Amino acid sequence: MMFKILVIQAANNLSDERTEFLINDRLSFVRFSGLGLEDRAPDARTIRLFLEKLTKSGTIRTLFDRFDAALRASGYFKSRFRGGNCAPYATVGKGANVSSSSEIAKPHRKWQKTL
Repeated sequence: MMFKILVIQAANNLSDERTEFLINDRLSFVRFSGLGLEDRAPDARTIRLFLEKLTKSGTIRTLFDRFDAALRASGYFKSRFRGGNCAPYATVGKGANVSSSSEIAKPHRKWQKTL
């Protein structure tokens, strides 16, 4: 369940707080994460701590690489996680749209025109 929450977060470029809110707000996020309507979504701190543990252990890259491989093998679409472009191991939860931890955060493409 927690990895699915990181997928939601990375795919939608969400902060930890926004992820918590949207899991409680959107039925599609509840269903994707495997939670039931009666279940409590993990709070922002829990999401952050889970990501930090995966990052420190070095498992986050492996998990997202496997997820990417499964998406590509399914033939549904080309994954945006390929090659670490999503960089959940460095930026998920911070609300930054970056491809590496050393890159400066950029606004999401669809919002650049309004900024």
